[in-house]
Amino acid sequence: VALKASYSAYAMNIESGTAVTLTQKQSEDFYDSLTGNAAISIVMLFNEMCLNAEASYVTAKNKSVESTNQLNEALLQLNTIQIKLKSLQTGLAAGNAAGLAS
Repeated sequence: VALKASYSAYAMNIESGTAVTLTQKQSEDFYDSLTGNAAISIVMLFNEMCLNAEASYVTAKNKSVESTNQLNEALLQLNTIQIKLKSLQTGLAAGNAAGLAS
């Protein structure tokens, strides 16, 4: 019985050692991914994400400025056309008044 218990304890010890070794390897890999020692680290991914976000912001800002400029140009053209329309409407009203007066 003592020999059997000793053998069981020895087998469990070997199994535990294997599990500890695997856990240690996984911990080291995880640590490397956090600290940048791995081929692709979380820090590298975060930095890349920040650069992409900055580029997207600059693009969006430039598009916003371009859109604002186009809107201002369109409003200027609209105002010019409205002034011409008002002038034509005034001329039409004067013509109608002259026609009615005669």
